[in-house]
Amino acid sequence: MTSRTVEPFAGAATPEDLFRGQWQGRPSKLDAFKPYLDGRWNQGCTNAWAGMGGDRAARLSGQLPARSRLLPGEEGLSRPDHSQGERLPQWLDAVRRDDLPSLHTLTAGIERDRDAVIAGLTLPWYSGVVEGHANRIKMLKRQILGRAGFALLRKRVLLAN
Repeated sequence: MTSRTVEPFAGAATPEDLFRGQWQGRPSKLDAFKPYLDGRWNQGCTNAWAGMGGDRAARLSGQLPARSRLLPGEEGLSRPDHSQGERLPQWLDAVRRDDLPSLHTLTAGIERDRDAVIAGLTLPWYSGVVEGHANRIKMLKRQILGRAGFALLRKRVLLAN
């Protein structure tokens, strides 16, 4: 490392001293929640997901946004399992009614393959094993890239456990 890399870290008394640039001083959507988040950090909660999603009382008191603002609909699809495929249309409608443009793009993609997504959420079959084998073959291929030809790759794929 060069001295230009190390000097800012050596001269900083607090982590905030390292923050500078175009994004400093601008208002943020998190400004209203910073006192709560700082308090959670000081209590030892350093996991952002646990800090935002794990405190129902803080959401109800208004210190944190309601879960429905993070994912539309309290009854929304929180985690895919084989019983939620029939709920997908209601979730998509809730997203469309909400003001979250980034999720609107997601729902447009889901709508294009709606039948396949519903089947993936309802049917008990999945392609995880096949995807695992494809991932393993790609890893083996990367390991021998530029070293050998197809014959060695074939042997490594067939002999690897």
